Amino acid sequence: MSDQHKEWEDDGRTVADMSGLDRSPLFGHKEGVSQKKRQEPSDGDYVPPLSRGDRWAFLLGTMKASLLIALAFLGGLGLCIWLLTLLLH
Repeated sequence: MSDQHKEWEDDGRTVADMSGLDRSPLFGHKEGVSQKKRQEPSDGDYVPPLSRGDRWAFLLGTMKASLLIALAFLGGLGLCIWLLTLLLH
């Protein structure tokens, strides 16, 4: 390595604009200013609210998916326990 110290000079270029980011809170789930700005709907992004039937369909669909995953894990755990009892008996 050289012993010479090169002078560093800022050329003024921006690598990444970080002005729109906020620090996440340590306690709680309080939203920052930039998150509130992002949630404000613009003119072309209007999404109508879901009807009661659509909400129930969405809820039941998510419950079915989570139960299917839970049953797969329980089936795998049951298979492991069954194999261990066969091997160790």
